[in-house]
Amino acid sequence: MNTFLQAGFAEIDLTPDGPVRLAGQFAERVSESVESPVTATALALEANGEQAVICSCDLVSVSTELLAAIRARLGGEPGLDPDRVVVCATHTHTSLVYQDAGLSRSLAVLQRYLPPNKQYIEHVHDDDVLSAPAAFDWLVRRIAEAIATAWRAREPSRVANGFGRAAVGMNRRAVYSDGSAAMWGDTNTPAFEHLEGGNDSGVELLYVFSEAGARLRGVVANVACPAQCVQHRTFLSSDYWGDVKRELRAQLGDELAVVGLCSAAGDQCPVDLIRWVEPDHPLDDPNIVRIHPLRRRADPSMFDIAGKRKAGHRIAQAILEELGDASRSPVEPQPFTH
Repeated sequence: MNTFLQAGFAEIDLTPDGPVRLAGQFAERVSESVESPVTATALALEANGEQAVICSCDLVSVSTELLAAIRARLGGEPGLDPDRVVVCATHTHTSLVYQDAGLSRSLAVLQRYLPPNKQYIEHVHDDDVLSAPAAFDWLVRRIAEAIATAWRAREPSRVANGFGRAAVGMNRRAVYSDGSAAMWGDTNTPAFEHLEGGNDSGVELLYVFSEAGARLRGVVANVACPAQCVQHRTFLSSDYWGDVKRELRAQLGDELAVVGLCSAAGDQCPVDLIRWVEPDHPLDDPNIVRIHPLRRRADPSMFDIAGKRKAGHRIAQAILEELGDASRSPVEPQPFTH
């Protein structure tokens, strides 16, 4: 472990009161409940005059405008360089819409594929649903607060690296004998040839301990899969990262910080197209249709809450399995640069 690092963590709830529009699908969805809180979790690091902050948010994405507004709000924080702040998303599809531009682009794509006699009906304004500008302002305030709190919470810390395995991400595009490919494509057909790409089960880990090394303060986990198990549902949810936190905190304490990162995960998803299991909850998605789905013993459908919990359990177990080795394996002090 190295002993020269100052590290601070903070987590803040991003869940607003009342319904919000949910990001991540072409069709508009409005939240009807909260399955699990959506949060922002920040880790602030400083050593030898260098600093960096990484803040993971349960959002579908972090726009250039959102990052700029967060950095601007942090401009007065003593000692913190806002340009050293990184804000990233877990890519959940059950969190807030905070800009109308992204929704408009999605609807423009959808419009091109509608039959000639169909049209998309724009949403009806509802004052009870949080507007995108209001959601933007809310996120700027809350995420900036998490980052500032983590920065102020810096204390001497030790770190150790780890590496685990968790089968979570799967390729989501099926390739057929005619050369075509389809996202969510049916593999139970003679025309199916292979999945378009592979997957990455590796989980890079960074454990942050107190200076004495006796207390685990937080962990950073890098998983090559977006958090999209319950992506069609109409509730707010941090998806499988909420289950990771719940399971880890049950064993390691409620104060444990978990910074979940979405690694390089293009066309990855939690769903196994080869061992397809029909979801219990209807998806209502014309792109995901199985005419004669097989019944099989496999994972629960990764479109259901049970699948989300299974994915979270696998990641939590990978973190717990590597914790012992990480805490016993000192790392020589390394230069900290950003």
